[in-house]
Amino acid sequence: MRVLTDLHHGVLYEALAMLFEDRFDGELRVWQDGYYVRGSEHHADFPPRKVAVLSTDQVRAWQPDIVLSTVGGTRLRMRDLAHEIGATYVDHIGNAWDEPISERVLWSVQHEDVAFYHPEFHRVPWTVPKGRRIGSFHASFEHSQCREYWNMAKTAHPDYEFVMYGTAEHQLYPWQVADAMASCVAIWHCKDADGYGFTVHEAFASGRPIIGHRYHYEGKLAEPLFRAGQVEPERLDEALFDPEWWGRAARRSFEETVDFDAEAARIRGMFTMAVAA
Repeated sequence: MRVLTDLHHGVLYEALAMLFEDRFDGELRVWQDGYYVRGSEHHADFPPRKVAVLSTDQVRAWQPDIVLSTVGGTRLRMRDLAHEIGATYVDHIGNAWDEPISERVLWSVQHEDVAFYHPEFHRVPWTVPKGRRIGSFHASFEHSQCREYWNMAKTAHPDYEFVMYGTAEHQLYPWQVADAMASCVAIWHCKDADGYGFTVHEAFASGRPIIGHRYHYEGKLAEPLFRAGQVEPERLDEALFDPEWWGRAARRSFEETVDFDAEAARIRGMFTMAVAA
């Protein structure tokens, strides 16, 4: 199966590569669309995986089976390209404010009467939370309106190390996130605007207490995760008192909510039928 996509952001590209290349043994390529990818420049190489960028002429010669758009800015042009070369066009929707233009959709946001797709990420075996490191894992947290809670927590707990990953001082490749989370006793995740929520899914999967506001994810795909293993920032002491109990609860919540294997099998069937049609 040959799949052409855009390059919304590198972490999503890695999830699509894990699905189409690692699980399906297919080929994934990126279109030099002039929107996210201009010339040969891109922002998603994560060694050892390399992103293959194709010009429009190279796409025509390659003849993909599926053209998959992941962001509104590329949808119409990617649909036109799919029609031109005889490929099947598919939308991926990862933000609640986005709308598909195809009947074939991978939904990574809450929507009525659809089967969801949780984009996959790298994980490591669960270990008991130890140490005194509390980590935040989204780059925009530096400018979040919730930053004040982090600052107050640092003042109240000077014996803990507060690490803000994703900044210039603490850059991570996608497959390094799981190890970094495992080195923390708790994961701080306050993000007031989010779609699918890679970081929050990774945090629950890591089996660490999640420090963050539940209301940020009301009505979103990650909402069911918050039923266990999460405490509000004002109640940080509860998680630090017994991080193993809270961590096990977070891990259990993820395992009861997300099944990458079952979703991959369903998507393989969906795409196989789309190509056959």
